[in-house]
Amino acid sequence: MLRLARYIPIRGSLIGLTLGVTAVGACSAQQSEPTTGTQIGSTSLCADSYLIALAPERIGALSWQAGSELSTADDAMAQHPRLWASREILVGTNMALVTGPGDPSFGREDMLDLTWGEDFETVRMNATVLSEQFGVDISNFESALASLSSLPRPDPQPRVLYLSRSGGSAGPGTFVDAVITAAGGLNVNTTPGWHTPTIEHTLQFDPDLIVTSFFGSHYAGVSDRAVRHSALRHYLADRPRVEIPGKLWPCAGPGLIEATRQLNTAITAL
Repeated sequence: MLRLARYIPIRGSLIGLTLGVTAVGACSAQQSEPTTGTQIGSTSLCADSYLIALAPERIGALSWQAGSELSTADDAMAQHPRLWASREILVGTNMALVTGPGDPSFGREDMLDLTWGEDFETVRMNATVLSEQFGVDISNFESALASLSSLPRPDPQPRVLYLSRSGGSAGPGTFVDAVITAAGGLNVNTTPGWHTPTIEHTLQFDPDLIVTSFFGSHYAGVSDRAVRHSALRHYLADRPRVEIPGKLWPCAGPGLIEATRQLNTAITAL
């Protein structure tokens, strides 16, 4: 059972910042002045990724998942107190908070919702809102995001297929598809959304490069078709392949920038 690693209660008010599906514009109007200088805590892995990338010096606490294989927190960051969306824990916390999609608000009125999405524009929007609300400097992030347009792009575009350890794949409308496009590739999976094709369907794809992720043993599960099924193992072994660390994209967050760079390097090396 996962337990709270370290929690320091601090009596005071709470500003909730939630990664959700609510439109940003209406919520931004509720907060007219940026909350600069205050520490910020997180209760979710996805929210962690934004704080670690955009405001590492402002981190007051990270989620209970910080330090796991899916976390970008280094050893020092993983020593921060841990939080999760529990009324008992959050009621006495006076740091601003980034909470995960679907987490309850516990009746808090001071709340800013970031948009949950599947593309770079969503990441840009969330970063902008975080900057405006908490006075975070995102100039380095903006430069890094803009630099993706200058990556080398082979012509014709290499055909790319994404596969997870379970044999899952991603088509249009997913952040994996957005990364493939930004990296200069062409997604051979044209079925929209996240899904798990049949093994027969997967074997019919003829990509120039396979992108895998979450293939480490720490992601083992009962549905590990891509590592257990002999036909899929041979399929993977017979084609160029690049493994993108799962911690870069537990959601559509700032890690998509580095995922794009790594994929582009593999594409240009074909």
